[in-house]
Amino acid sequence: DLPPQVLRDCSACLAWKRGYAEDGKLCLDGLPITHLYLVTAGSILQTSGPWTVAQGVCESEGVGVHRRQNHIVGYKELLEVGGLGDPWAWEDLKYAWSSEPAEGGSEVIVVPLNELRLSLQKHEIAERVRGMHLFPVT
Repeated sequence: DLPPQVLRDCSACLAWKRGYAEDGKLCLDGLPITHLYLVTAGSILQTSGPWTVAQGVCESEGVGVHRRQNHIVGYKELLEVGGLGDPWAWEDLKYAWSSEPAEGGSEVIVVPLNELRLSLQKHEIAERVRGMHLFPVT
């Protein structure tokens, strides 16, 4: 669960995007994760590329997987390094798959990863400061 303050911070920077197959890629495998994409309607096509194969996620390039509503592009990569509880570990994450709107299109909510990370880090620091009075000063 995200703290309410983090949700408020991030809601100010969310974007909604409708895309179609001819619009091109949302992200490319092996490139740094800059955004999370929450699929809200339609579907996206994730395709394996050189990075996907090099990381052992898939055995060959060009394998396609359809993702539908409620899938979050980039979230699995976050989970592998501690998820939302460890935003400090997100620095060098790369997309495992290339993703694009599938035939028929898709709708996604775009979450800038840097904004989410900064808000989570700010919240964690604030929680630590709030808890400092519980410990005795020696």
